[in-house]
Amino acid sequence: MAELDRKDVPVQDTWDLSDLFPNDEAWEESGDKIAGLARAFSAKYEGKLRRSDSIPLILQAVSDADDIYALASPYATYAHLDYAADHTDAQKAVRAKKMSSLLSEFTSELSFFQSELSELDDEVLAEAAKSEEFGAFLEEIIRDKKHRLHPETERVLAALSGSVMDLPEESYSAAKLADMDFGSFNVNGKEFPLSFSLFEEKYQYEPDYDIRHQAFQAFSDVLGKYRHTIATAYNAQVQKEVMLARLRGFDSVTDYLLAEHNVSSDLYNRQLDLISEKLSAPMRRYAKKIQEKYGLAEMTWADLKLAPIPEGYPAVSRAQARDMIMSAVSAVGKPYQDIIDIAFRDRWIDFAENKGKATGAFCAQPYGHHPYILVNWQNNIADVYTLAHELGHATQSILSQEKNRALVMTPSTYFIEAPSTIHELFLTQYLMSDPEYKQISAALMAANTYYHNFVTHLLEGVYQREVYSAAEGGKNLVADDFDEIKARVLSDFWGEDVRLNPGAERTWMRQPHYYMGLYPYTYSAGLTVATAVSMRIAQGEKEAVSDWLKTLAAGGTLDPIKLAALAGVDITTDEPLLSAIEYVDSLIEQI
Repeated sequence: MAELDRKDVPVQDTWDLSDLFPNDEAWEESGDKIAGLARAFSAKYEGKLRRSDSIPLILQAVSDADDIYALASPYATYAHLDYAADHTDAQKAVRAKKMSSLLSEFTSELSFFQSELSELDDEVLAEAAKSEEFGAFLEEIIRDKKHRLHPETERVLAALSGSVMDLPEESYSAAKLADMDFGSFNVNGKEFPLSFSLFEEKYQYEPDYDIRHQAFQAFSDVLGKYRHTIATAYNAQVQKEVMLARLRGFDSVTDYLLAEHNVSSDLYNRQLDLISEKLSAPMRRYAKKIQEKYGLAEMTWADLKLAPIPEGYPAVSRAQARDMIMSAVSAVGKPYQDIIDIAFRDRWIDFAENKGKATGAFCAQPYGHHPYILVNWQNNIADVYTLAHELGHATQSILSQEKNRALVMTPSTYFIEAPSTIHELFLTQYLMSDPEYKQISAALMAANTYYHNFVTHLLEGVYQREVYSAAEGGKNLVADDFDEIKARVLSDFWGEDVRLNPGAERTWMRQPHYYMGLYPYTYSAGLTVATAVSMRIAQGEKEAVSDWLKTLAAGGTLDPIKLAALAGVDITTDEPLLSAIEYVDSLIEQI
């Protein structure tokens, strides 16, 4: 069946953006208000913070800035979500660009703020950082102080931050979601419709060999037509980040990108190296099991997403999904369950599958409002895991917003995937108690949760490291370079156990994560923490649940090491990583 146009999607399958703004006019008014507040803030504080020793003045300025950021968050989210639902709608595209331009102007207007804070004496900043509300924000100012540029340079960079700096990502998204036409493919005289979403959500899991492989070939062929366009956008993103790292005086682009995560390159490299080394052998055994279960003459890249259970996964309705997830998180308490119940009831979730909709899934977290979740629902148990994952982000956002101001609401990117992946672990633990789902849940845990986070995204992280290394060596990368690096990374991990089909090397074209800094490795980082915490809770450790709720509510007030420690996990050692890999190995044995 062909994909629907957005206007033809039943309203109950869509999210309700009126909770953000009742109409487009109210959104426009909010933009005007934000611009006015930014001008007023500038008039009130510019030139008055520099060299000030007044702690009350400094904290009042931070509080006033926080108020503006709190308003900008839903303003940006509204335009982003509206466009994410349909990239073929020109009016939505115009609104998204208008939002980006206004936020660039707003960021430029307020750029003096952090510049002047950076010029404060260390003793004054340290005293201000004792603030319970904004201590974490001011500690970040202290850390970044040596990398700040001249205020006018910062103003120019801020002005370029949205409308210009985001062009690589915008170009990628436009090509992927608006321009690429995958048409259909033919198998034994039957036509099958094809799109980015249909391939990623359906055909790569298709048990029929001919349909699966023909879909992969047709999908890869269309990607190939855009490889130079996408390579140009990606190279621009990489070169931009390398340039900014050098401008700001970082030793490497990796250090520059990790600065916002507040973790060291040692922690980052250990995550990539240890998992790559220790997980390769278990995952090759996993691939061999898939090959045997389906009677494949050889195992190829196009076969790796096959369900470990050949008879397939049972269909699951949205109502059943709600009940499963609610039951899975019961150990965390009823108030926590209530958040999930409301998400289903009040249309926080966009389930639809329509033309131009963003692929995959995500959770947007506008400050002062409930989160929004995008999924491409296919009525299967794998979708329940995806939805549970995004609801993990949603619950963390709600709990953090109850305690924290906008500037310190979001935890470090290193930790960001822990609240989401722990939901997948909770779901598996719940389903394994049901004889009908015991083997299915173990299979899904290995095939989805750990494959997705410990393999797919981990290898994206390894790939990124290679790309940045080449760029820092002075290379401007083209499509052939990206293909070669991707093929090498995949081959190193899978070895001779998995043959790479022609087109596997184009996998780098499928992920938006490469336009989000060093995001891919954080999935394995978060899942490492989540695995340890879920085991604490499952084993009934005293205070495990309360520790986890405190961790979720802490938001961005603690660095990743302290945040994980609050949850009872020491990420400065190899132990959590090795324990998680051992758990993956045990799941593979159950398949």
